[in-house]
Parts: sequence; structure tokens; C-alpha cells
Amino acid sequence: MEVSGDGAQQSMTVCLFRCPNGSYVVAIGDYDREVFEPYLDFYRYERRRLRKVTRGIFPVRYNPKWDYVLPRYGRTIHVMSALHRKVYDLAWRGGGRFYVVKPGRPSKS
Repeated sequence: MEVSGDGAQQSMTVCLFRCPNGSYVVAIGDYDREVFEPYLDFYRYERRRLRKVTRGIFPVRYNPKWDYVLPRYGRTIHVMSALHRKVYDLAWRGGGRFYVVKPGRPSKS
């Protein structure tokens, strides 16, 4: 799901990833740099609250200069450089975390 901002509100993209136990990880991010800083965070819904779990499931350090394109369909986040070249993919393989897939290798998603 994508929500457009209006200049006073930041845009955001929301994506769900299913975990092996049937729960979900919610990814929330935006890489539009025109007005606000880009961000990408991951949450789990536990005990009636969203708990941030980015460190536990994200295998690399977030780089605000790159674009993290959340999937509309599928389970792969595409990471693009400032020059719009693919840096790598982050594939969700159902193990409850993402895995780095270097360019030129299949992502199995």
C-alpha cells in the first residue's frame, strides 16, 4: 500500500511479509528525498502494539542515499543506488528475516 504525502505530510509505503509462525512483519518506508529524510523500518504486532524489529531481520546497515523499493507483489526489496543502478536485493525467504542477494544471482522469490 502506498500513501502519498501532500508536502506537509510524508509519503509512505507499507508492505506485509508473512513469518513461518503465521504472524506478519510490517515494512514501512519512503525514499522520496524532496522534502523529508528517507527511512525504512520493520515492525511486528505483539501484545497489541507494534514493536520495531529492524535490527533482528535486516541483514545490512541502512544507507539513506540508496532507494529501498518495497514490493507491490512478491517478497523482494530492490536496493538501488543514487544513479538508479541495482546494488543488491533483499529477499524474504520465509525464515523470518531478509537475505542479501547480489546482482546476477537468482533471488528465489
